[in-house]
Amino acid sequence: MSRARKVGRKYGSCASAPKTAQRYLSDEFRDCLRRKAYRHLINADFRHTAKGARFPKDLPGTPLFEAIRQVRWYQSKIFRDEPPQYDLEPFHLIGRYVFNAILMDQPGQLRDLATILELCGPPRSLESNKHIPWLYYSASAALRYLDSAVLPTKHQVLEEAILERAIDEVMLACPPSGLPREGPAIRGLVAMKIEDITKYRSPRKWAHIFRVLDLRELPT
Repeated sequence: MSRARKVGRKYGSCASAPKTAQRYLSDEFRDCLRRKAYRHLINADFRHTAKGARFPKDLPGTPLFEAIRQVRWYQSKIFRDEPPQYDLEPFHLIGRYVFNAILMDQPGQLRDLATILELCGPPRSLESNKHIPWLYYSASAALRYLDSAVLPTKHQVLEEAILERAIDEVMLACPPSGLPREGPAIRGLVAMKIEDITKYRSPRKWAHIFRVLDLRELPT
């Protein structure tokens, strides 16, 4: 995958004007894009808690959800051959939540935790009714660059979105116990999935996706 240019390098065909780059790399824009991504992925207020109330729509912004997301992300890091740097705080936060639920005799909180885990991750089978939209994968792909202070091109966002979806689909099709242990074999499965998605299932209207996510000013 080609590399994007970092802010501060000379602008050319692969980089936007400095003013546009500054807007895309700002904390405000990235936070807004992150909220859009998770809203499209989760629709948390469509699900009910153990007490019968709806989960808040801003659930992705809560510390518990973020902790679960970070723990799940370690597995994706392994798929990418990117050794994860472990931060124990997410594990401690989840542990405290479970401990308090047991201590206060609140089994409903543990059921809520299981629901949040389902909302945080991809569907458990390819036949699931839950559909992960390309809007989510595209926003997530852009954020991988922007959060590293790198301004991507639209083509790089497209490539990264397809890669993320390919990894998710490999993980769904093969339970952890059935995955090959060798890195080259895993990369081979992901490469075949990328080819399938690129040829037959990638969006025809990427321009619409960039417009909805307010990424239309990225260079091509």
